Amino acid sequence: MNVREFGASGDGDTDDSEAIRDALDAATDGETVYFPEPEEAYVLAQSGEEPVIEISGERHADDLTLVGDGQGSVIRVADGTSRSYNLFRVVSPDDFSLTFRNLVLDGNRRGVGEFSGPGECLTFRDNAATGSGDMLVENVEVRDALTVGINIQYGGVTCRHVTSRDCGTHGIGVATGWSGVHDPSPRLEHCYVADNSQGPYGTGIDFSNGKGIAEDVVIEGTQGNAGTKVSVGAIDVEYRRVRIRNNRGVVFQNTGEHDGASVTFEDVIGEDNDGPFRLSDTAQYTVPEGSQLVMRDNTVDDRGQIFLTDDAVLEAEGDVCSNRTDGFPGLHSNTDATGSYIRNYVHSATGGRGIRAAENLTIFNEDERMVADIRGVPLPGDVGAWRLPGLLEESPGAAENE
Repeated sequence: MNVREFGASGDGDTDDSEAIRDALDAATDGETVYFPEPEEAYVLAQSGEEPVIEISGERHADDLTLVGDGQGSVIRVADGTSRSYNLFRVVSPDDFSLTFRNLVLDGNRRGVGEFSGPGECLTFRDNAATGSGDMLVENVEVRDALTVGINIQYGGVTCRHVTSRDCGTHGIGVATGWSGVHDPSPRLEHCYVADNSQGPYGTGIDFSNGKGIAEDVVIEGTQGNAGTKVSVGAIDVEYRRVRIRNNRGVVFQNTGEHDGASVTFEDVIGEDNDGPFRLSDTAQYTVPEGSQLVMRDNTVDDRGQIFLTDDAVLEAEGDVCSNRTDGFPGLHSNTDATGSYIRNYVHSATGGRGIRAAENLTIFNEDERMVADIRGVPLPGDVGAWRLPGLLEESPGAAENE
């Protein structure tokens, strides 16, 4: 289903919404809606309330794929859009299979007018969902959303080799609690989340509530209050091989009560951020055996580079490392909860203040040495869209482009 054959112009000015809806409506099970590289961009304008384009598991074909030719296949919100929008919103996910691949979704944050609600590039949202979907976003760049680049509110969504950048609040938000459909946990794999939260608040990745997994991910350049955070209603969140670097706010933080939420850090490094690694509220934090949590060169104060507080519990079978703190403490615990422990605590260049206090925290082994990085944790050039050219072979135009 080539959108050009349905009347889409891609000239960067003409509203292509109707042509794209017609192509989506015409597709049958297993078919592909193809966005060949346009002259400039496919423009989507609003004709009513949000969203701009809605894809429904009840109305559209199953096993549907939206695919482009890569960086040149841009789909953009029209200038002057003033109401809240979702460039694409996916509803009725129950047993619905959908793929976005080899596309750029542009929220046109600088070109839209004043708005009364959120503006998001890609939203998986249905508060009435009774089951999960089978959704894949692969080799896709989202950029310049008014608020959230990608918003995931039910289970069964995977973002793989996705770049989310320059969005107004969160680069990616995961909040399965809105629907109550938590499983399978949304997965963020090999993603690059950069330069988001271009306003007074926001994070690179926000796990607001429910479940989620970030694996082989780099978060950097966030201008808001944290590289990543976990918020009210979180159930089970996992960070595996994640690098959090050069963010204006803290490395990680909690906001709100969690009633025993579980948060896992397996080979996570925080470096050159403007704040500490803050473990707070009522969550239970785990560093699994054989893994490392490394904090270095973060701008901190007397709370320490790793700060355990409120009623949080930390169980670290793996190594916890705090290095280069410019004379401030490497570790500070004042949690009111009992049961926290670190099997191996490693620190260096903390001005002789490796530990400020260890209230309700047991440290079994302490070692003074430098740990600056973790093998296997990706760098920015390893992840995100356009990092695996082979994915472009899925484009219907690949043979023609060759």
